[in-house]
Amino acid sequence: MNALKTLILALVTTAFMMGAAHADAVKDAIDAAKASGTVGERWDGYVAPVNPPVSANLQQAIDTMNLRRKDIYEKAAKKTNATLEQAGVVFAENIITGLPDGYYYLPKGEGWTQK
Repeated sequence: MNALKTLILALVTTAFMMGAAHADAVKDAIDAAKASGTVGERWDGYVAPVNPPVSANLQQAIDTMNLRRKDIYEKAAKKTNATLEQAGVVFAENIITGLPDGYYYLPKGEGWTQK
């Protein structure tokens, strides 16, 4: 499983780095919301509001980001014979580990936790 996790992480990270070169309003809105504690990282690789509801504009940014992530996870899953969930979980483990202090994350089966 470690080899699979490594491969999935490499593929997902590469895809996100390529997307990061094209910074846009969605990414900026999510980054700002994460920094303010409004949005957090979930255990499955997606972002969500920490205390919903959020503004319509922010919810649209969350939905757009999650669709982008799902597309990346699907591609990684196909290349590695993993499931969509496995790809998302591997990415989430990596990103949650690297979150700055004060940011929120949602472990599986638990409530929001501030790092």
